[in-house]
Amino acid sequence: LRNTLVGLDKIPPDFIEAARGMGLRKIDILLKVEIPNAMPLIITGIRIALIINIGTAALGYLIGAGGLGEIIFTGIQVQETNRLLAGCLPVIFSALFIDYLIDLLSLVLIPKGIQIQNMQKK
Repeated sequence: LRNTLVGLDKIPPDFIEAARGMGLRKIDILLKVEIPNAMPLIITGIRIALIINIGTAALGYLIGAGGLGEIIFTGIQVQETNRLLAGCLPVIFSALFIDYLIDLLSLVLIPKGIQIQNMQKK
């Protein structure tokens, strides 16, 4: 949510003024100018939230929820590297996989002109 608000605040006022000059209504400005231009930051916020949730899910073991955290923390307690890796590797690979999927999603959701503009800034 924070990234969405920041993304909408970072829209250059000239863009909104140009849209008003073209006769767009407020809803059209939001849907056709503001959201597409804020989309890179919105997707970054979604990416961060999903990856943090994957990592935090492993901590569910500490409150009795089980899951991969059980394997990880048991591996730590009994000092078995294989058990620790058996829990850590799926967490790592699922975070990387979600990151890759979000990257693909950004190719679909972010308009091409904005993608090129963002690449030139980097």
